Amino acid sequence: MLDVYKASAGSGKTYTLAKRYIRMLLGYTDSNGRRHLYRHAPMAHRSLLAITFTNKATEEMKNRIVHELSLLALNPATMAVLEPTERSPYLEEFMADFDASEEEIAAAASEALKQLLYDYGMFSVSTIDSFFQTILRAFAREAELDGNYEVDLDESTAIFNGVNDLLNSLDHNTDAETRQLMGWVTEYALTRFNEGKAFNVFDRGSNTFSEFLSFFKTLFNETFEENIDKMLRWLSDPSRIKRFRDGLTSRADNLVEVARSASQKALRTASGHEQLISANAFKLLNSWAAAIPSKLPGLKLNQTEQNPAKAFKGKTEPPAILVADVSEAFSAIVEAKKMWELLNKMSVNVYAMGLIGNVTDSIHKILEQNNSLLLKDTNSVLHRIIADNDSPFIFERLNQYYRHFLIDEFQDTSRLQWENLSKLIAESVSFGNESLVIGDEKQCIYRFRNSDPTLLTNIAGDFPGNTAITGNDVAGNTNWRSAADIVRFNNVLFKSMAEAAGLGDIYANVVQSVAPKRRELQGYVRISDLRFTLGTKATYEEFITRSFETTIGEIRRQLRAGYRGGEIAVLFRTNDTARSFIETLLPVLSSDPDFKGVKISSDEALALKNSPAVRVVMSILKTMTASDFVTSDRNVSMREIAILNKDYEEECAAGHPVSEAFARAVGNYMRRRRERAENPETAIDPAPVNLGKGNSLPSVVRNIIASLSEEQRVNQNAYLTSLLDLAIDHSEKTGEGDIASFVSWWENYGNRTAMVDTDADPDAICVMTIHKSKGLEFPCVHIPYIDKKNRERLRWFRTPQIESINDDDRPELVPLIPSKAMLGTPFDEQYRKYDREVLSDMINVLYVAFTRAGRELCVNIGAKGGNGTSLVENALELGGFVADAATGNIIAGAPTSPVREKSKRSVLEPVESFFIDPIGAATENRDIWAGVTLDDDESPSESYTERFIALLRNRRSASAIGKEIRRLAAQHFIDIATADRLSADISSALADTTVARWYDSDSSVTCHAAVNFENGGSWLIDRLVVLPGGDIHAVEIVDDPDRYPDIPSKRQRLHRLTAAVRSALDAAEAKRVTAWLWTPGHPPVRL
Repeated sequence: MLDVYKASAGSGKTYTLAKRYIRMLLGYTDSNGRRHLYRHAPMAHRSLLAITFTNKATEEMKNRIVHELSLLALNPATMAVLEPTERSPYLEEFMADFDASEEEIAAAASEALKQLLYDYGMFSVSTIDSFFQTILRAFAREAELDGNYEVDLDESTAIFNGVNDLLNSLDHNTDAETRQLMGWVTEYALTRFNEGKAFNVFDRGSNTFSEFLSFFKTLFNETFEENIDKMLRWLSDPSRIKRFRDGLTSRADNLVEVARSASQKALRTASGHEQLISANAFKLLNSWAAAIPSKLPGLKLNQTEQNPAKAFKGKTEPPAILVADVSEAFSAIVEAKKMWELLNKMSVNVYAMGLIGNVTDSIHKILEQNNSLLLKDTNSVLHRIIADNDSPFIFERLNQYYRHFLIDEFQDTSRLQWENLSKLIAESVSFGNESLVIGDEKQCIYRFRNSDPTLLTNIAGDFPGNTAITGNDVAGNTNWRSAADIVRFNNVLFKSMAEAAGLGDIYANVVQSVAPKRRELQGYVRISDLRFTLGTKATYEEFITRSFETTIGEIRRQLRAGYRGGEIAVLFRTNDTARSFIETLLPVLSSDPDFKGVKISSDEALALKNSPAVRVVMSILKTMTASDFVTSDRNVSMREIAILNKDYEEECAAGHPVSEAFARAVGNYMRRRRERAENPETAIDPAPVNLGKGNSLPSVVRNIIASLSEEQRVNQNAYLTSLLDLAIDHSEKTGEGDIASFVSWWENYGNRTAMVDTDADPDAICVMTIHKSKGLEFPCVHIPYIDKKNRERLRWFRTPQIESINDDDRPELVPLIPSKAMLGTPFDEQYRKYDREVLSDMINVLYVAFTRAGRELCVNIGAKGGNGTSLVENALELGGFVADAATGNIIAGAPTSPVREKSKRSVLEPVESFFIDPIGAATENRDIWAGVTLDDDESPSESYTERFIALLRNRRSASAIGKEIRRLAAQHFIDIATADRLSADISSALADTTVARWYDSDSSVTCHAAVNFENGGSWLIDRLVVLPGGDIHAVEIVDDPDRYPDIPSKRQRLHRLTAAVRSALDAAEAKRVTAWLWTPGHPPVRL
């Protein structure tokens, strides 16, 4: 039997999945439906496979199963002394299910746990991709793969390499194929320029290049994979592509000719009957009678064209032939208007077809050379193999037979994945084995990753008579996450929204009951219509500004009420809007006392590549590594391209609009070309900045940062500091401190790095996309505004039959941007299906966002052009919600204060945790003898003072010192009392304002910096600190001046150090270098 649990938000699907897994470990169900504990444990975990959506969910599921088994295995005497909240919530249910005593459950759980831990490698809880990889490796030969093939998880990198190869080939080849490719790339560039966007292929890490990659990534989806053989055959013949495009142009021109001829005929027939035809109809007929393809009348349909009866006026009945000819003309005009734009869009997108074919070839060649397989290709490769084999043979090759399957987040499964998996599940169900599928169509928000929620809707049809569905009614659909006010509000809102949208089938189970422990818990919902204060004529920008102000005000109230930053989430549809909010919130964090100590957690929105200053630094590094080699004087070197990109980024960072920045960069490029033509010996470009005397990667990056304007260094210090840390970490972790390797790493991976890493920080407000919030919950959730509908992206459509195009020349699929212009065309049915999916996804995204809240939900509405806003507003009206007359707000419940339940510690959680330095990191030294015991000898040890000074010398920040102290205590290198004393003394030592800046995370710190003197010799300085404002402090730490008779010599060397550092800088910067001697516990002495 296959049980299907349609789990709405907050209904405890993880609880249910773990309970079902453990129940199958403990016992079995007989043919009469009765459950029995295993008398002799049969290694039941080997026949169980649980599939989750993410690696994180996999680990959480494993931990939960082991934790609950551990609690169930406790003997009754131990269980009796535990508080009710510490006992397993499954115990009483299992006692009833198996009709067993507490002792019997404990014995069965103990045996199952022991077998699971001893045989942990066969504990099969994995993602669907991981499981499919296991199968594929068993069928490597059938898949024509080397048994040692590697899986490339990053599809973007593969596409990056394929596109990169394609673009590089344009500069090194001059054959006909290359010229054709150049034409297609040029058309893409012109299309972007016509849309008012830049096309910067010069920088592989730029946003515009990322969009170019996104263009391909959008089209390399499962639809393409399902038809890849047919598409590649079609793409392999460039002449076929040309015939298809010519056919589209011919058909479009023919439609215009038909409309022109029909209009001329109607005008001839109307001669002598002008008084019977409206002026508007005459105007339309005359304009189309003179139409030519290069100059068409407006393409927007009007009522007269769609209803020819309105073309006539007066009470006199027009002649039948006149009615027929006018109707025929308007019918031809409507057809031309509908199809002209669509055919031309198809024609313009033909360049994409050619590029896709070439990029696909490049990707396959790279993968073959590296013996790799893209993770996304696993489904299609496996589908071909499984289709030819039955389930027993597959299990035989796996050397494992799964009798029970448990699948989580089923609504996010793609059709190809399900076709691969369903065959195995059908085998299990046919033998009467128990399996479970958990999903919720309402939370399907990954359709862009090929998820197909209809699989869950129609799953009963896949196993007729062998499915049992639960969660479809209120009784079986309890919300354990949210307070009653929030649950009731969402019940009414989304029931009304779905019914208005015609999605009542998907949202049939949207109404939830409230969990008993949540019924008396106060909740708060606040829907703010900002038009109440802004007025209906407010611009979108004014709305955004007020929306952010309102959200920050509500967060301030929650902080005052006692909530911590980590209990507050702010959700957006896109990273761009999240980034804008962060830019507004950052100054508040540093100036508002209510936000003292509060941070921001957001990986995507704080990506380093979004900083103009970082892009300038990276563009300079690229100019230093780019080759000046060209195969012909007509070609452009990579160095020239890098310099052009550097100029462009600098102009953008200076605040110039994209078009002006590009024009300035090109102007500089043309000037350099002229200068080089006049004097061939002239170098392309001098060194971009004064790089000083050092040439290590961190030194070069630091000096480039120093060359930026003070405004850039101060305003974007956090981004620049993070970039410098990346350069240091790259040198330490990879052992490759050269600039070229860092630039290569940046272009492939590093540009997606976030500025900060504050995961799980209890004081960090979570700013994230709604998609990333899925599966999470927060006491307080804010949705500052419902974004406007995203711009439609290219997608594949089945190519219909088109007059004047042979079937052999017609591709299986064609890329188009969906639009209402498709209605009434051969694409009508496909567009209507797409439009319903878009509407469903939009409501699903709102549902996911609104159901993350546990105690408070704050939403702003009223933005112009927001489709989501309209959905919410209409649903509020249908649901009978009434706004407050004084504020315009819709309120449910009242503002809350935090009620924190005692958190349950997992049996797998360590008593103490600490951060471990990555292998190869050498900047922060550690005494390798610490804690080592030698036989028959006294172990080396550090005195308290030596330990104290070592911490101050070897750690970059105060937080790093704290982590090291916790690590030393956890590994028993020091006792708790010593740890407490160290923490207190460190805090006291860092109380001095000057010293505190040396250990601030915003400062750039190098421990044990090596400085070379011009006349020979070098010296290690304890700390070289670059402060946010650009000042440089060289610090020597002395534990006790009385023990160092050479203090004068230290002063002398510090003076020499200062001179050496200054010599590498210009005059203005040199004045900012100072040297310091510091004895912890005493004020620092400036030399």
